[in-house]
Amino acid sequence: MTEAITLSVAAAAVAATAVIALSPLSQAPAAAAPAPIGDVVCNGGSLNMRFDPGVTFAKSAQRLYADGDMGTCSSTTHPEITGGTIRLLASLTAACPRPFGPGYAKATISWNDGSRTVLHQTTFSGDAQSFSLDV
Repeated sequence: MTEAITLSVAAAAVAATAVIALSPLSQAPAAAAPAPIGDVVCNGGSLNMRFDPGVTFAKSAQRLYADGDMGTCSSTTHPEITGGTIRLLASLTAACPRPFGPGYAKATISWNDGSRTVLHQTTFSGDAQSFSLDV
């Protein structure tokens, strides 16, 4: 099964449209199993990205560090989720102005209800307009 998070770049920020079907890591005691999150749809938001050592015209290995806001979210399964924040760490190849990736990423989404979703070893790809995470 493939879930995707798609965010569109606007200057230094990113407008987000996300459809997520994952299980959150709850802040409940370890004995309690996390409930499935169902489908969460998020619109708007922003993402601040930093590449290390920095994207140039020559294709090279990069580390991507990013964090941002998921915007306004809704879910029929979990109506208490109305937003959240996202943090990404990815290893990929990139060159300007070409698309970057694909590469591997770890994404952590902290939802407004206190739950958290961690995506390990997701496939990350993108360009100056959008990017996606596929698990």
